[in-house]
Amino acid sequence: IAASFIPSRIKNMYEAGINYPLYFCLEDFQNNKEGVERNVGVFSFDSEASEYKGAPKAIYNVFRMLSHLGDNMFTSSLELNDEFVDVIATKAQDRIAMLVYNYIDPEIARNFLSRNIASLNGAERKALLNLISSGKFQKVMLRQLDISKMRLTKKLKTLLKKAQELNDRAIKFQSSTRNINTIIKNIKGNYLYQRYTVDSSCNTNCAFVPVEEKELNLSEPFQQILTLHPYSVQMIILTKKPAEPERAALVTGEQSAAGKVEKVSNATESKEKVPQE
Repeated sequence: IAASFIPSRIKNMYEAGINYPLYFCLEDFQNNKEGVERNVGVFSFDSEASEYKGAPKAIYNVFRMLSHLGDNMFTSSLELNDEFVDVIATKAQDRIAMLVYNYIDPEIARNFLSRNIASLNGAERKALLNLISSGKFQKVMLRQLDISKMRLTKKLKTLLKKAQELNDRAIKFQSSTRNINTIIKNIKGNYLYQRYTVDSSCNTNCAFVPVEEKELNLSEPFQQILTLHPYSVQMIILTKKPAEPERAALVTGEQSAAGKVEKVSNATESKEKVPQE
């Protein structure tokens, strides 16, 4: 889950106008005297082992994916308007790298309201906070309480209904796959296609190798349907292959002389076959 969280939050920070966003957590927090238990580190670590015992987790491979992104990012054609699936697509001098993630935010309803709380007036904010502190907010999201029967303003009811819809979709997508159709245009030539995946099949110490690799000769738009499992991350890298140099025929001096002799011999033979008057 944390592996898909990283690109999602980094892109959200970028879109919010935050320059140079930074995310890292090297090791998990476990078995410490403070009782803090967190599972968001790049490396697992057993503090009770007599010697260092750890391994890189799936998060580590996501950082590897991020390191393969180019310096120039495509933005204008990548507006998916999807709360869960999104794309980071970049280009470098010799390659195009596209990172696609499917992060189902478990707090999508609460986060949606926090992004829109500034649009509410003081009384509406107070009413919303009362819903949360009283425990009624969770019942509203699970549709155990009817919003239409609650004494709230029309604006707040509209926001709560939208939050309900997002919560319903999050519950649905936490156990179902998504198919995303990707199209890359305006590139031609020979490319090496590589696709990497991080999903629930990888927990710790997974090799960072392509799950699919092939050569493409592109003359038309390249289209690919990606099947995204919940909380998975996929990356497509198209690396332009250099043009193969023309093979020049090497002729040695001995071969050249032999060629001349053969030509002279053939000419003589032809001349001898011409009838004499």
